Amino acid sequence: MGHDVQPTASVDAWCRDTLVAEARIRIDRDIVSAYESISKSLTRILTRRHDKINTTYESIRTLRTTRNSLSKICALPPEILVTIFSHCSADWVPFSHVCEHWRDTLIYTPRFWSSFSINTSSLSPWSRVKLERSGVSPLDLKVAIRDGASLESQPTRELLQDTFRQSPRIRTLQLTFVADAIPLLVENLTAPALILESLMLARCDNADESDYLPGLFSDQTPALRRLLLEKCSPPMDSPVFTQLHWLEFKFVPPSLIPDAERLLAALRHTPALRELRIVESLPLETAITSLYFSDQPRSDVVSLPNLRRIRMLGSLDAYAGLLTLLDFPMTTRLRLDLGLRSPLDPALWNGVPFLPQKVFQDRRSSFDSAQTLEFTISSHHCVYKLYDTQDELDSRAAPRTIANARHKPTHHLDIRFISDSIRLIPRSCMFLPFIPASRLVVRMDQRAAVGLLPFRDLFRGCQQVRSFLLEGYGDFATAIGALNPRNTAGVVMPQLEELHIRWYDGKAGYAQSTPEDLMAALTERGNATGAPLRKLVLEGHYVLFTMFKPMVEILKGVVSEAYILSGGEVVKEDEWYHIEDPDSSSDLD
Repeated sequence: MGHDVQPTASVDAWCRDTLVAEARIRIDRDIVSAYESISKSLTRILTRRHDKINTTYESIRTLRTTRNSLSKICALPPEILVTIFSHCSADWVPFSHVCEHWRDTLIYTPRFWSSFSINTSSLSPWSRVKLERSGVSPLDLKVAIRDGASLESQPTRELLQDTFRQSPRIRTLQLTFVADAIPLLVENLTAPALILESLMLARCDNADESDYLPGLFSDQTPALRRLLLEKCSPPMDSPVFTQLHWLEFKFVPPSLIPDAERLLAALRHTPALRELRIVESLPLETAITSLYFSDQPRSDVVSLPNLRRIRMLGSLDAYAGLLTLLDFPMTTRLRLDLGLRSPLDPALWNGVPFLPQKVFQDRRSSFDSAQTLEFTISSHHCVYKLYDTQDELDSRAAPRTIANARHKPTHHLDIRFISDSIRLIPRSCMFLPFIPASRLVVRMDQRAAVGLLPFRDLFRGCQQVRSFLLEGYGDFATAIGALNPRNTAGVVMPQLEELHIRWYDGKAGYAQSTPEDLMAALTERGNATGAPLRKLVLEGHYVLFTMFKPMVEILKGVVSEAYILSGGEVVKEDEWYHIEDPDSSSDLD
């Protein structure tokens, strides 16, 4: 007897789920296929769009280049562009961004790669590129070898060797080096430098080598016009001195300082020299200075007819003796510095002429406004007078130098004469009174002695002075009292019309005078000279301002105009000689 089997509920559920899963799989496959089809279509569309954008940009660049090439300035030939760019050769890179024509012109023109620096401590990879791209153009080089250890690097040595071997086309060379680099220089700087115009050789170490720097470039530098030697020196008979226009010796070690005869021999072969600078490199022997005392004519004087400027820093006996053996035009600007570490020869303080007579001859009454004399002394050893008596001044065209133990030492001095004005900026007392001046400015050091200032010496021969500015630290009444003829040992004082006393510090304890003392000094001076001041300006610390301010109206009874000003911070050095009244600026400078 048979039995019928009926599906259970679980079997029905399993069948249903299976059918649903298969349907879902078919649907997912259709969706994925559609998504992939859409994605590929979008990619193709975006690619075509990007291609069109790139094509558009390329067309824009082409059109811009075409437009630029049609402009007038881009139509200029490379030769003219190079001439224009050469005026900005120090920074020509921005020009290469204008257009392709300009860029190619700059990149493929050797002259724009011919100026570069080499520092062995931090070597730039562009140095080699610039050297190669410079072609055969004249080179303007700055080479710094400050560390001997850097020469152990093979790439560095090869770059220096390749650079120095281009000496036939070096136009300017600034070379800073240490002693360890000398063999490298001597070995490679051997070819003649036929177009070398400017040469600077500077030792940057403290070694005091006893050997001269051997002759470089085979001593063949016919175009050399400018030579600076710092802490080194070639032989004085070197032909490199022959055609120089500018020569400077700077901090040459004592063992390398040439003696006077060799230095004069070198200068004798530089008739075209226009500027001479010798800084702490003067010969110190006394043989040359012995000629200083002789009245016999000298046949070894070196003539420098084209010399425009002289600057010397060193010991007094060294440069004073050297100047007597140099013959230069009266239009030459002269600056002399007495180095702080330079020894002094006491024998030179016994009536020795300080400067060549030719410098000041026939200039006491007529000083050309086109000429300027700069005279600087830096020393705290001594102070200088330029003559003994008025008779001596009248009998001599040049000043004289003698010891003056009465005055405090000079620390710094810078004197400039321009036309009829004298500008004195001493930190104690210094004077050159033999040139007419209507305005006189004196700056005193803070450490200057308090008391009667040596105006007797200052004003001797300066009778034309009408405006006088005195700046420093001290005392109002004492300063004015020093201008009293009674205190000037019989020297006739100039008829001052304007007097300005500035920066006398009352807080430092120097100002001992009262307003009554000031009034008495002004009255006494006015009675003694018979010519009261037209204008008086007192400028100082607020303490003095408070003390003397009430005197303005009283002072106006003694002088025509009186101003008392309170100063703030110390005036800058380059502005100290400017005077400002409350309402207007004075013409005293």
